[in-house]
Amino acid sequence: MTTERIAKKWLSKMNSLMAKFFWEKLDKVRYMSFIAWEKICRPYNMEGLGVRSLENFGDALLLKIPWGLLSDEDKLWVNACKAKYYPQLGFWRAKVGARASSMWRQAHNMRTFFQEDVMWQVTNGMKIYAKTGR
Repeated sequence: MTTERIAKKWLSKMNSLMAKFFWEKLDKVRYMSFIAWEKICRPYNMEGLGVRSLENFGDALLLKIPWGLLSDEDKLWVNACKAKYYPQLGFWRAKVGARASSMWRQAHNMRTFFQEDVMWQVTNGMKIYAKTGR
């Protein structure tokens, strides 16, 4: 699992290399695209080839951190983060301190991205679970 966002410059270079695989080479330098890269990255059911966009894949890896903090309460790393960064406030209201780890900074940064597609499930009144809306 990654805790750092890959620079856009490197993602662009890696996407370019992947795109060249699908595009026809005209001469030693130029390539001809018969299908837009965005269409290649669409899922099969949306008439794409199912190739994953590296930006989306990186975001998915980063979203595993807040998802784990919300859903894996019995794990050691979750309890350590909870004790250090949000012992009383809870994940959604916790702040980033001056000496926070890079993992906590990324989890904090991904909260707004994460909140867009989350719903809460109250079961027995003792616990509240975060579930995706899909």
